[in-house]
Amino acid sequence: MSNTSITYSWTNSNPAIGLPASGTGNIPAFTATNPGTATITVIPSITLGGVTCTGAPISFIIFIHAPAQLVCNDHVNISVDENCKVSPVIDMFLENSPNDAIFYEVIIKTATGKIINENELGNYKGQKLTVSVRDICDGNSCWGTLTVEDKLAPRINCGPVRSIQCYEVDALVAEDVTKKASPSTAKFAPSWSDNCGAVTAEFTTHKLLDGCNGGNVLRKWTVTDASGNTAYCEQWFEVETEVDWTCPDQLVLLSCKDDLSPEAIAIKEGVGSAYPYFRSGNITTPIHGVCNYYTTYSDVEIDACGAHCHGNKKVIRTWQILDWCNGTVTPCQQIIKAIDTEAPTFIVKDTIISTAPWYCEGDFYVPNPWELHDNCDINPTWTVKSSVVGVQIVPALLNGAPHPVYKYRAIGVPKGSSHLKYTATDCCGNEVTIISSVTVVDKTPPVPVAKRDIVIGLVGGYDATGKPDGTAKLYSESIDNGSYDNCSAVRLEIRRVNKGVKSDNVTTDAPSCGNLGNGNPQYNNNITFNNRLAPNLGNNMPYSADDTDGGLFVKFCCEDLTKAGADFDGDGTLDVGYHMVIMRVWDDGNMDGIVGNAGDNWNDTWANVKVECKVPPVITCPADATIHCDWAIEKFVSSSATKSIAGVDFQKTGIPEAYGVCTNPEIQFRDREVTDQCGIGFIERTFVIKEKDIERTCVQRITILPSTSAQPWVTNFPGDWDNIEQIGCDEPTAAQIKAKAQPM
Repeated sequence: MSNTSITYSWTNSNPAIGLPASGTGNIPAFTATNPGTATITVIPSITLGGVTCTGAPISFIIFIHAPAQLVCNDHVNISVDENCKVSPVIDMFLENSPNDAIFYEVIIKTATGKIINENELGNYKGQKLTVSVRDICDGNSCWGTLTVEDKLAPRINCGPVRSIQCYEVDALVAEDVTKKASPSTAKFAPSWSDNCGAVTAEFTTHKLLDGCNGGNVLRKWTVTDASGNTAYCEQWFEVETEVDWTCPDQLVLLSCKDDLSPEAIAIKEGVGSAYPYFRSGNITTPIHGVCNYYTTYSDVEIDACGAHCHGNKKVIRTWQILDWCNGTVTPCQQIIKAIDTEAPTFIVKDTIISTAPWYCEGDFYVPNPWELHDNCDINPTWTVKSSVVGVQIVPALLNGAPHPVYKYRAIGVPKGSSHLKYTATDCCGNEVTIISSVTVVDKTPPVPVAKRDIVIGLVGGYDATGKPDGTAKLYSESIDNGSYDNCSAVRLEIRRVNKGVKSDNVTTDAPSCGNLGNGNPQYNNNITFNNRLAPNLGNNMPYSADDTDGGLFVKFCCEDLTKAGADFDGDGTLDVGYHMVIMRVWDDGNMDGIVGNAGDNWNDTWANVKVECKVPPVITCPADATIHCDWAIEKFVSSSATKSIAGVDFQKTGIPEAYGVCTNPEIQFRDREVTDQCGIGFIERTFVIKEKDIERTCVQRITILPSTSAQPWVTNFPGDWDNIEQIGCDEPTAAQIKAKAQPM
């Protein structure tokens, strides 16, 4: 720091050594003139800002050594002091003790040559050590031997007379087994110490007791240090015979089936709950047999949880405590409850059931609890309730008797999710409740009801190629006779039985009419159901997308009239014209609002269908015709009989058309002729068809006019008619003329 200066002044207490008595600044170098000791004191002065301050003096000593003759003692025995230390060796070892020991080096060695520190001599008591002293200025030296000894006895303090309880005497005497102890093990051990460390302690204990009057215990202590120095003291204990004891706990709560003996209670709950007791520190001890105190007890047992609840009881235990010295008896009473406080344990499982066949609710045996167990009650009871109001939980019966397995039956559990509340109770009233879930699903198929025997009539139509054919559609509604489901609406499907499938154990010969077509829609697969709503069911159920009518109907055709597809009368033979259809009924089991898809339930029934064709045949006559009398036509004049048109030439008059729904009926005809002698007039021609005992007719009128031919005919008639020229329609007939005449 600027403007700051420090100066020094000093003094010398012994100028005889060759240094002036005082000075300033640094102490100058000097040559010693006389041996001795001088104390040098230095005083600093600090000037700051024109102000001078004097600092604290600092002193040090200057020794001026004068070499002298060294004389060592041959051998010295040295005793340690109260700190197990030795005074400076040089003062005791040199015969002329120097006042400037700083100029002498002391080296101490053990018999093995180990150099030890002077401060460690207390650790080498009893050993003969070699000591050498050397003047460090001129190297002069001497040597001798040294033995370190401990002559100080240990210190021990037994303290004042102590009071102990009579129950402490035995424990105190028990410590005397080894006759040795240390402050960490002996109770009430006295305090002791030694200048050089550890000591050994011994004691003897003497009982000087006087029965109910107490008495004394005497303990004599001896402590010895490592050098054999010994100290003694006596320790006295006055024995008190009065014990401050306590009654056991008035209320002891145990578990059922626990041992109620005091010994068992002490193990489980502690001595304080089992016996009249006293405390010694943190230790609780029964009073019985201690210091002339004696105990006994008696019990009165009462059922704790009612009759037959074994292992649960209350005990009124009365203790009697005898103080032998005072001659008094004191009662203690306690109540011991051995009752079950733990609820039973069990396991329940969730339940999934189906609705009943008769209504849209579930009835089922309630699953019994699994592993129902109680720590005390060998037969705990249990009940169960439903979370749904109105569900009945009733005792389970089998053939009018209690069910051998199940205890309860639930009736009327609604479709969907609900809960069951199980409650288990033991004989002491401890109970536990566990909730399980109940899921009621509709796994009950609907009830299919069908009219067994159906009669269906064909109507005129055309097949897929345009060929006339009888046809009819049978819808599922025509077969259904009130099919139903208890939980939802139903959907109906219908199909025909495939050829080769057994019907009443008879293999059918069902035709394939209407099975496949090429119209619009292209297909109508009669032998399958449609898979639009349930495609995952597969074709093997059978389901097919080819059934484009959606399973709503099946077709019949003329072929079914002559084929046998069902054993109608049960004689083992298929009957012609009878066929089997299958009606499938779906419900909405999965509750998704769509009836008849995957997850819903279905059921089948069947019906026999009699296929008939009652539609009468149809005949259309050709238009009325006009001919001339000389035209040769074939006639069949009859009032009732008819003749087939097969082989008859109707080229001049026309051919009728006739057809039936499933057949082409045969056409016959008959004529009624109304003409004059020249064959002029008309023919009323009736065409007739018959099918299934039904006759249909139509009438054609054929008008006959005179001949328009001018060609003469030469006829060779027999007899007088030979070579008569005939012109006109008189006799002979036109046929005769045509057959016999020769052109002229």
